[in-house]
Amino acid sequence: MRKSGAAVLKRSAFVFGAALALASAKTADATGGLDVWDPELPTPQPIPILPGNVDLPLRVLITSEPVAPRRADGRTFELAGKRYRGRPEVVALPDGRNGIVSTLSVDEYLYGVVPLEVAPGWPAAVLAAQAIVARTYAVARRSVGRPYDIVATSAGQAYGDCSVETPATNAAVDATSGRIIAYGGAAASVFYMACCGGHTEDAAEVWGRNPLPYLRGVSDPWCAGTPDYRWRSTIAVHDFVAALGADAAAIGSLRGVTIAEVDPSGRAKRLLVRGSARTVEVGLAEVRRALGSRRLPSTLLRGIVLDGESLIVEGAGRGHGVGLCQWGAHTMALQGYDPAAIVAFYFPGVAVVRD
Repeated sequence: MRKSGAAVLKRSAFVFGAALALASAKTADATGGLDVWDPELPTPQPIPILPGNVDLPLRVLITSEPVAPRRADGRTFELAGKRYRGRPEVVALPDGRNGIVSTLSVDEYLYGVVPLEVAPGWPAAVLAAQAIVARTYAVARRSVGRPYDIVATSAGQAYGDCSVETPATNAAVDATSGRIIAYGGAAASVFYMACCGGHTEDAAEVWGRNPLPYLRGVSDPWCAGTPDYRWRSTIAVHDFVAALGADAAAIGSLRGVTIAEVDPSGRAKRLLVRGSARTVEVGLAEVRRALGSRRLPSTLLRGIVLDGESLIVEGAGRGHGVGLCQWGAHTMALQGYDPAAIVAFYFPGVAVVRD
């Protein structure tokens, strides 16, 4: 029997090890705007649902490089040796460059998104949940103020050419066609990441402004024990100091780093950096942006130790922490939860609807 609704809130006991051995070792790092927030959309907002608007064509900015597309057939085109779905067009971008935009259906777009955002070999319920979330994310990015709706990078959603498509992920897109996440009669503003580390993040803590009820952090037992649940990173002291920006010259030699402030989900907001000349307090988000998400996979830190010329950092989760936890969704699917139940757990109070 597939589990849904309120049953999501009750986690049954299970043996995880054998199932995990069958799973992919990692999810994609590009996770619905992993560490980038579109400055033209400064606050998550619900998007009104109008009849048929989910099926309206989507404009995807493929590249701003000076390359010319070549039409391959009636539904695809070639660009820089790759074949993409849609109708290509050269457009003038706001920064003065020209870009190649592909106009295609939302589902055709998702064929190139889902296999890059989650492992294609994962359970069908995860792939379907990912397709629903990714479709909702894309619909909410439609814009009349620029010549494209969404970019084909992690600043939007990772999007690939026809070669990345797989039968399993295409089937997930087809099976959920037209389905989006709604709240209060509008399309929800949704996000996702590889692993929340045990607690998802409140969107207001990441991007500020007024929070949306379904984007508040929730305690998540489902991703425990998964590959991204805990991590350890070694960062050279000189790289860390350089990431301090204007404060780098003021501290002298690094003497230690501690967590100065955490938010309600346990994620670090500020660090106390002790130096031989001065102690400063810095925002972790800025430091992480300078170091990169490879070296600091998340801000859910568990400890920082100075060891000679290195900082040993231990943490939990991968990504910004807001919304759907992909590894948690994977575990829920293994336990028999359906896509709607997975969505409901990570976005409390929403509904999956068909346009």
